[in-house]
Amino acid sequence: MWRKLWNSNILPRHKWRLYQLGKSWLKELVRARKDKVFRGKDFNPLKVYRDVVLQSNEYHSRLTPRVDRINLTGSWQTLPTEWIKANVDCSLGPNSTVVAAVRRNSDGRVVLVATRLLNTREPLVAELEAVHCALRIS
Repeated sequence: MWRKLWNSNILPRHKWRLYQLGKSWLKELVRARKDKVFRGKDFNPLKVYRDVVLQSNEYHSRLTPRVDRINLTGSWQTLPTEWIKANVDCSLGPNSTVVAAVRRNSDGRVVLVATRLLNTREPLVAELEAVHCALRIS
């Protein structure tokens, strides 16, 4: 099962989290089974799983810094005349990545849109390729 997980198209951080959950669940199942065999306690695998997920979520929330919402007052500010603004983004799929660049003039009107298909699954590489795409169309 773990080999299938590691060879799948899941993002590495998700693989690690699933691995940690699975490892914790197995550890708690063994502990709960020992409690049932040697102490006669009730054993409910689903309850053990829920407890592990709850503990994992609490642990993960302590590791993740809290980000307050940013209060934006406006969405578009007029650029100086003859300036061009480029926005870029990428979308990672299971087998490929698409990057896009949008060019706008000083009035905020779309002047040009460019897209490109890549054979990478690395987010940083995709973002850099999107910036490169925007620079090429400028």
